[in-house]
Amino acid sequence: MKTARSFFLLALYLPLWSCDKTKCAVPPDPANIAPTACGTGEVWIYSPMAEFNPFCGRLCTTSIDCPSEWACVAGNIAANRLDAVCVSGQVPTPLCGSAAITLEGLDSTCYDDQTLGTKYINNRTGFAGFALTPCPNGCQGGGPDGGVWGLTPGSCR
Repeated sequence: MKTARSFFLLALYLPLWSCDKTKCAVPPDPANIAPTACGTGEVWIYSPMAEFNPFCGRLCTTSIDCPSEWACVAGNIAANRLDAVCVSGQVPTPLCGSAAITLEGLDSTCYDDQTLGTKYINNRTGFAGFALTPCPNGCQGGGPDGGVWGLTPGSCR
């Protein structure tokens, strides 16, 4: 049975706005974000602090559940929910300008016994978290704590 482990993640967002609104969008005022009806298997994801554009995120367990070239990303602390969702270079809609995102902590850690979480940062969309990749032979931590609490880097066996 898989049990999600917590990640230590600190994100710093410094958006830089300059906009060609035909190719990007400035996040709306968080007070004016209305829920959108999402499709089956999707959830409404938005940033209460306007770090990225709101979108319907397809729920996933690992990147295998997402289209090719997409990532299954969990743990965006700037989002209204921490669910793992499929994201790409175009989803959510790119920001006008770019964000300067810094994630503190390890580059990779075991999300659970069979899943590796690797830092995911997309300064163009403003979305960050951990990209989840399956480890067919299990995930192992890299130190005396076994990676259980995110104190040592993890890797697939």
